[in-house]
Amino acid sequence: MIWSRPFRMARRRLGVQVGDPAFPPADFLDAASSVIDRLQQDCAQTNENVLLLEVTLGPDAPDGRVYTASTQVAPVTSLMRAMMVRLRNRDGVELDERPLSQIDAYAGMAYALTGGEANRVLITSPSVGTGTSLFLRYIPAAREVLGESDTVPTFVPDGYADLLGLMVAEELWSNGGEQQMPREQGERLEDRLGQLYERWAKTTATPLMRRSTGDGITPYLF
Repeated sequence: MIWSRPFRMARRRLGVQVGDPAFPPADFLDAASSVIDRLQQDCAQTNENVLLLEVTLGPDAPDGRVYTASTQVAPVTSLMRAMMVRLRNRDGVELDERPLSQIDAYAGMAYALTGGEANRVLITSPSVGTGTSLFLRYIPAAREVLGESDTVPTFVPDGYADLLGLMVAEELWSNGGEQQMPREQGERLEDRLGQLYERWAKTTATPLMRRSTGDGITPYLF
């Protein structure tokens, strides 16, 4: 699902057309970014398994211990927290996390994570060896919405475009100085939000075939 559909629904709720000077495109993008940030935080509190993504990392050099997430075959450019790192695949030996200052002297199997959310670098301890692929399970950072063609994060299922439209409209009403959205729409928003939370709570992590490129890798089914 891309953002154009929720935006159309938000405009319908607001009673405006594309190009309305009272609601410029930048306001829609800011509202959508705020909505996704809120939903990701709520999802993490409800069931963080829904947010999990996974990818296989290769070293930057054939004989290296440094893994730059953003330069992988499947680039990872939005990594908030590493949840699990294993040798080679999900059945491999799990590595401990250690501070970067300790990693070169650490005797066990471990890794250190450095860099910002958009440019994470993972460095392994000498015991891991060189040139070894790593399995990474992680939680991505919430991304800023930059355009209507941007993809909605996978933790919001396709059937919830109406909820996103309502939440974007609510943000824009609030920014426009209104105290609250119309009662009927507010009740609809709360109902749909409750349904989404219930769906998250019931979700069990289920392996799914991974895509070959991009942060859209989705190893879990709803």
